[in-house]
Amino acid sequence: MQRIFLILLCLLYCAIGKAQFSDIPSWSEEFNYKDFPDSAKWVITKEKQSSHLAYYTGKNKENVYVRKGKLTLTLRKGDGNGYKYESGRIYTRSHIKFGYGKLEIRAKCPTTEGVWDVIWLKPVKGKNVNGEIDLMEYIGCWKGQKYQVNFHLWGNFAGKAQNHIQKPRYAHIDISQFHVYTLEWYKERMIAKVDGNVVYDLKKGDLEEWPFDMPYQLIIALGYGPNWGGCGLDDNSLPQKLQVDWIRYYELKD
Repeated sequence: MQRIFLILLCLLYCAIGKAQFSDIPSWSEEFNYKDFPDSAKWVITKEKQSSHLAYYTGKNKENVYVRKGKLTLTLRKGDGNGYKYESGRIYTRSHIKFGYGKLEIRAKCPTTEGVWDVIWLKPVKGKNVNGEIDLMEYIGCWKGQKYQVNFHLWGNFAGKAQNHIQKPRYAHIDISQFHVYTLEWYKERMIAKVDGNVVYDLKKGDLEEWPFDMPYQLIIALGYGPNWGGCGLDDNSLPQKLQVDWIRYYELKD
């Protein structure tokens, strides 16, 4: 029995090893321009979310801008327009779709108390059960010592309406330095890496549902607030910046 299991495991990993991604990115963002994020690719959020203290200001270069080859989201104290804190959040337009393939993002993030850094994906169009992929999520409670990769299920499943479960895993690195965060997306498997090292290997059978067979869009945000972590704020450390050097997506070949 053990021999059969090892053979099956080998065959599975060999199949993954033979999977090939496109040689050149099928979509990329190099941020090799100066101004707001490219409007053909990105939407800049303008709203106040209930779970965040900071107002996402939309097209305000104090909070969202591209300069010297990098996207920068800046969390800062408000400038008197009625919001105590202001920050930036962007997401890809609905015609830009991520799925089976390899997504790589080179980024560095702040680690001070109160920050909520997140690079994540959600479905372009929702269904009865939706997934959420947190490729890099950090809260200030972790003192710069780790970040998490997390897979969520939202919706009606397991006999419950408006159900929610999550399956986090942690990686211990200094996210205040630039790292390459990678998601390898297969039909029945998700592998998350940082700098080429595996952080999470999620298989289809590990979740009650598998809503990762539909198009997803990418969101990058720098939040502030205690609703999740609840470990305090550090206003004296503001402003703080989340920077993205580049994003590259390679489709999975059949």
